[in-house]
Amino acid sequence: MLPPRPLISVTLPNYNYGRFLAQALESILTQTYENLEILLTEDGSTDDSRAIAERYARQDRRIKPVYFASNQGALVAHADTWQRVRGEIIYQFSSDDYLVDPDFFRFGVEALAQHPQAAGFYGAADVIVIETGLSRVVMGWGEPAGFIAPFPFLKGFLSGRFFVPGISSLWRKSGIDAVGGYDTQLGPQTDYFINHALPARSGAVFMPKIFAHARDSAARKSFSSSATLEDEMRRLALFAAKLRDLTRHSGDLETDWSNWRRGQAAQLVQKFGRATLAAGPILSAGPQARGTALDGPRAVR
Repeated sequence: MLPPRPLISVTLPNYNYGRFLAQALESILTQTYENLEILLTEDGSTDDSRAIAERYARQDRRIKPVYFASNQGALVAHADTWQRVRGEIIYQFSSDDYLVDPDFFRFGVEALAQHPQAAGFYGAADVIVIETGLSRVVMGWGEPAGFIAPFPFLKGFLSGRFFVPGISSLWRKSGIDAVGGYDTQLGPQTDYFINHALPARSGAVFMPKIFAHARDSAARKSFSSSATLEDEMRRLALFAAKLRDLTRHSGDLETDWSNWRRGQAAQLVQKFGRATLAAGPILSAGPQARGTALDGPRAVR
């Protein structure tokens, strides 16, 4: 059970997003639910990020910054924020994104209080193209609104009907701990695993409302854009093995898993080209498959 006013820990790594950092911080500080801490790790930026972080930290003691002397990379920065968490609820934030609903935290806390069995709470997010300011896609799917039990969620995820954006989701820390925390072997899909393993294991509360804007750019390479096909396949196999192990008592879902593997193969073909078809036997293998990572249009966050 959560205490009456649980502490929300906002983890916020930042590297060279000074032009967005103030808006990101303002969108957290103006939340109507105020019992929060912002664990900001400034990862050796070369722009004005540190000056902005220092200014905001002086104005609001809920901001707790750490400053790296040089860039250590996204996973190291995230690990630094994670080790400082004190809250019962976790919100993973990105300094180039921002919340658009000041009641997001309040809705989440109320939903988790009403549904003590749920691992977390989520809604939708709008992906905004940096160059144009226009919406590219809305991500965040579930049905129906309200609590979604583990088995329906898992089936919905495997069929592509459910997707949980990290930027518009809140998780119980106890749930993250229960699945082994953040597995850095998953690389850029570490949080993607958490966002789907937790509701597949314990369920989640879905609200069909846009809570955040995530920025994207056609000119910006993704975190995993330099990964090889072998990297992708290894991470995908690890993702599948971990999720199958956590949900092994969910019943017969072999057809669903087969459909999911085909969907991942299609995404890899899209990313790496037709030569990916040579990996078909690996991608279509069963639970012992050795392979790949999740990437593509629905693995944005």
